[in-house]
Amino acid sequence: MIEVNYCSDNNTIVSLSLKGHAESGPYGQDLICAACSAIAFGLMNALDNLDVDVSIYQGANEIRIENDTDSIEVRNYLQLTIMQLMTIASSYPQFIQIQRKELS
Repeated sequence: MIEVNYCSDNNTIVSLSLKGHAESGPYGQDLICAACSAIAFGLMNALDNLDVDVSIYQGANEIRIENDTDSIEVRNYLQLTIMQLMTIASSYPQFIQIQRKELS
């Protein structure tokens, strides 16, 4: 199961984490993992190209992003990422779970 957790404060996403494996297919053929990984790596590459204060951690089966800025671009990138992951979760809820926590 891929676990996606994100925190928002007044509709601004301040943190996002993805961890785990979907295990929807054999290693190297897991399309759910591949889709989620492509979305997450696209987000990390986009954030890395901005000159903003965003912390990115990539470890074994885990990605964490901390948004310490009020950048509209960062906010839009994070919201788009959540929407993309929700689209996958709506079709494959047995492989990806998304939880939101509101800080305010």
